[in-house]
Amino acid sequence: MSEQPSTSGAQAAANEAPLSALSTSTLGAAPKRVRHREEQIESAYELQRGFLTSGATIFGFVVGADTVLLSHESQQRSEENMVRSRARAELGKKGIVASEKEIEKWKDEYIQLKLEERRKRREQLLKDMEQSDDAAASPPPA
Repeated sequence: MSEQPSTSGAQAAANEAPLSALSTSTLGAAPKRVRHREEQIESAYELQRGFLTSGATIFGFVVGADTVLLSHESQQRSEENMVRSRARAELGKKGIVASEKEIEKWKDEYIQLKLEERRKRREQLLKDMEQSDDAAASPPPA
């Protein structure tokens, strides 16, 4: 086994590659400064890109949400206008002036009427289903 003799720090420095004039002079430091400056510029551009990207994303979300909200409000307005025009027509047939209070009363009555119709239709369907089940379960007369 061969052992290498230990060398001191001064000898180790002397054994390394000699320092060139370019790396020790101000001329040699310029490329390092340029690289450092390029890295700073690149990191600044990354920061700017991040702000622009997040700003554009937020803008898109806000505009999209606003569009959906305006669309929803427009749909609700048109539905409410349809209800009002129908209420005015039906109340006019009865000879009642279509005030806000009368339109609300008509709307409540109309909702109750539709719910009652739906309940009756559901009961009729259930009766029909029970009758068809009973007919299928009972054996045919022989």
